Amino acid sequence: MSSMTRAIAWPVVSLLVIGATHLGLEAIRPELHDVIGPPVVMPIYLVIGGWAAFGVARSGGGFVGGLIAAIALGSMPAALQLVGFGLLLGRDGGAVTTAALFGLAGMTWGGALGAGIASATQPVSVEESHASPASTATIGAEETRPI
Repeated sequence: MSSMTRAIAWPVVSLLVIGATHLGLEAIRPELHDVIGPPVVMPIYLVIGGWAAFGVARSGGGFVGGLIAAIALGSMPAALQLVGFGLLLGRDGGAVTTAALFGLAGMTWGGALGAGIASATQPVSVEESHASPASTATIGAEETRPI
């Protein structure tokens, strides 16, 4: 498994578990809709978007690759809203569209943070200077003249 695949695999698995439990619990108990709102899910979107973007950026994808990964993951909460809550549970179309865009935005913002942090903290390679022995032997040496 490539490092890029590994970087995005666990955020995807985590998002699937969170989304499935969210949909399942609200199907059983619709009143949870009042409890699980934007203030509850935004930290999840930020963390998972940032986690995925950080991993992709660090594994060679850079800032842009990390941001694209987070945006791609942002389609998962959007699909959960539109398909799961909209089609399956019959929620209001305007409300689920707004929530879908909210999820996409949250994942994108988290991705921008994660990819930015990963890019800013990438180790910088320092090349060792190799000076020739002749040039280093004369540094600081004084010239001697006969009297």
